[in-house]
Amino acid sequence: MGTPDNSRMQLLIKLLGSGTLVDGTAYPALYPFERMHLREIITQSMWRAFGTCQEAFRLKYVVGLDTISTAMPLLLGKLADEIFADLGMGVLRPDQFEDRVTAWATEQEQKWHAAVRKRIPVRWDLQKLYDSTNTLISMVDLWLKKPLTEATPIATHVKFRVPLPHPTTGRRDPIYDYGGEWDGLLVGHHETLWLWERKTTAEGDPDEYERKLEHDPQRWGYCWALSVITGRPVGILYDVTRKKPPTVPGFLVCKKGPCGKTRKAAGGKKVGDPHCGVCGGSGIIGISKTVTDTTLDLFDAALMQLRLLSPAGKEAIESGQYNEQREKIRRNEHRFTFRIWRTMGREYMEAVPKELYAVAREIGRKKRGTTPFLHHRGNCRQIGRSCEFLPICPTIGSGEALRNFKKRDATVPVELSDAPDTEHWMTDDDDNNNFGDMPF
Repeated sequence: MGTPDNSRMQLLIKLLGSGTLVDGTAYPALYPFERMHLREIITQSMWRAFGTCQEAFRLKYVVGLDTISTAMPLLLGKLADEIFADLGMGVLRPDQFEDRVTAWATEQEQKWHAAVRKRIPVRWDLQKLYDSTNTLISMVDLWLKKPLTEATPIATHVKFRVPLPHPTTGRRDPIYDYGGEWDGLLVGHHETLWLWERKTTAEGDPDEYERKLEHDPQRWGYCWALSVITGRPVGILYDVTRKKPPTVPGFLVCKKGPCGKTRKAAGGKKVGDPHCGVCGGSGIIGISKTVTDTTLDLFDAALMQLRLLSPAGKEAIESGQYNEQREKIRRNEHRFTFRIWRTMGREYMEAVPKELYAVAREIGRKKRGTTPFLHHRGNCRQIGRSCEFLPICPTIGSGEALRNFKKRDATVPVELSDAPDTEHWMTDDDDNNNFGDMPF
């Protein structure tokens, strides 16, 4: 758990109500601590996998397959979550986060070189690492421009465990708990308690992302667990940051008069002629009209540069030629970082235990080992996204991969398909009640 100061810790203990906080983990009243070592945990990842694809769920959580390396989007999201949490709690100053990002990038680069030397497959390359580092810096800069003022963070990375009740009898299951880790907890006006879930997404439409969250089991499961522990209704804040950085506006090249001749003589290169009266020798006459996926800061900086360097550009700005484009950018700027506040309707209080109990019944009550395999994902047409178990899927997998998989010893990595005979193997990775706009 992120260590809060004493005043925040006292407030957290107060807001837990009848629940208790032991070693950074929240428990409901009368939790059977004496049997904790005998109990297993149903996690949110299990629940989500169970609802997405039964076969992938079986391979991962019943058979026990796991991947060797982690995809760059997951590494990036984890670091972004830590930085946002520390900035929100005041542990990290805004002028310090770039040093942490640089240190993280250096560490990942060292791990990459070590993996290559040992011929271990890696799911990303150095160029993706450098691009991700720049993206993360841009994400944090945008997040800092929208400070969280509606509520106050009181703790981050709070673990929890809740006994799983039988959906019919309500009796506590002797084996399974529902557990996990909340990204953070917030307190609002009148000591309203909110879950603080920090998300990164490639989705460019906030409305579409919000529709997906309506059916996200994490929302219902985490809110249900916090309600069980505290004995009070709670809400959840999705603090969303887009992983795609804003587009830097491009300039239109001057092709008129002397510039056209100079450019032709230079083999088509963007060269401005000092005698050109249109662009003033800068070689630019305007900004691309197609650029709208950017921020006002970047667009205004481009306008300022255009005004200073190009007579034609200055004339276009003063005539209002870019006013409509600037207004569209202003309206779309919220796409890069936005917040969604939601509460949980009471109709879901009974549905959550039923869903979790179905997951527990599918896993069974036996210990499962873990077998690592070399990652090789493909796009599954049934679930509409990539799946790491696609080659050995009984429905649409590769016959050769399935035969190889069955022959392998469970103690060694399972290679799902033929890998290139190179120094390293890398694969592409892509990746209800409502208060309204404000939570209070």
